[in-house]
Amino acid sequence: MIDNDELTPIIGKWRDVFEKFLRGEPSSKIASEALQVAEKMFKVGYGCPVFPQLEAALHEYNRVCLQNSLLIMDMQNRLSQQLVVLTAQVKDHRVSHVAIRTARRIAIELTVGVVPSLQSDEELSTYLATEIVKDVICHCCLDAARAISVGGIYADNAKAFEAYRAVLQCLEAGARQVGQQLRQ
Repeated sequence: MIDNDELTPIIGKWRDVFEKFLRGEPSSKIASEALQVAEKMFKVGYGCPVFPQLEAALHEYNRVCLQNSLLIMDMQNRLSQQLVVLTAQVKDHRVSHVAIRTARRIAIELTVGVVPSLQSDEELSTYLATEIVKDVICHCCLDAARAISVGGIYADNAKAFEAYRAVLQCLEAGARQVGQQLRQ
């Protein structure tokens, strides 16, 4: 189990990232600090214990999607059941819950062809790990910062969303690198 004394300083660091967004600091600076905090969180929180199961389930699902098989409905049900079981197993591990939600989103993307370039298991694994890192960062601070910034530093939701997207773009390369650590 994770020691709360170890997590408390990390929670404070998320607050720092949150406040940088609210002050309108440069996207690259926000992204850099968010990646550092996420990396520390993964180390202290033991990474993403369900990553191997999510990876295997999505590989199998992707193979069916690539074949345009009639089995897609059965596979969707099977994947959904696997994710429900994993959710029950992880209890209060925040990163794992976010990862399961990420896997569910990626399955939808694979089904509708949003990410058609994922032809190999390696590409899919890299994509999954990268998306988990970005989703953890969004979950821990960016989503709330974007919502709260509307009417404050940003006049409307469109401007806040533009700043949010800019941070996500700056996260991409670093998230891929941190994501590789989740895979180990």
